[in-house]
Amino acid sequence: MPHPRTVAFGVESDLREPVATWLCHEGFDVRMEVPILGRRADLVGSRGTTVAAIEMKMHRWVEALRQAIAYQLGADLVWVAMPLADASRAYRQRWTFEAQGVGLLAVDDRGQVRGPIRAAASPRLLPFVREKLLETLRVHESPLVAPGDFPTLEGDEMAPSGLGKGVRRLPRFWLQARFSERLRALGGIPKRTERFRRGLAERRVPTCRTRT
Repeated sequence: MPHPRTVAFGVESDLREPVATWLCHEGFDVRMEVPILGRRADLVGSRGTTVAAIEMKMHRWVEALRQAIAYQLGADLVWVAMPLADASRAYRQRWTFEAQGVGLLAVDDRGQVRGPIRAAASPRLLPFVREKLLETLRVHESPLVAPGDFPTLEGDEMAPSGLGKGVRRLPRFWLQARFSERLRALGGIPKRTERFRRGLAERRVPTCRTRT
């Protein structure tokens, strides 16, 4: 017979409660499905002026890592969260996570969260994106309450047109200039970031639909 406290992870949403609880214990106010530049982070936490984002995946750690890197534009700390067995396989490539500054969280079958890889300060952080994100979190003081009593947000003021109701689109040339300025300060433009910048120039910001 299974242990009465054993948790079965069938879908990504099963990871939500233990990971959100862990983030709360780290001192963050937690919200679900928060838009960040057209993508939606599964969980976002705010603690003062510090922003943390978490991407949850059951199996595909490469895809999760790619999305987590995108969140680093607006979040100080970013993690990928996976069930323990799959997190163990991802940990074999820990040098990839460490090189990108992305942390890894492993959730065992009793809902306990472990952090085998620590999240480093985001090397891609754009302060104006973080400030806009914090402003969005402050404005939505009474957000919609999702299952598990963790609030969720709708809409993205920094997303391109057509990605939500009441979206305000920032001037393309302004966004592109700010990205280029920040990337020059970092000493180079990584290939993925270069593709992202070209997407902005062509008005094609990468997007990720909300999962249900």
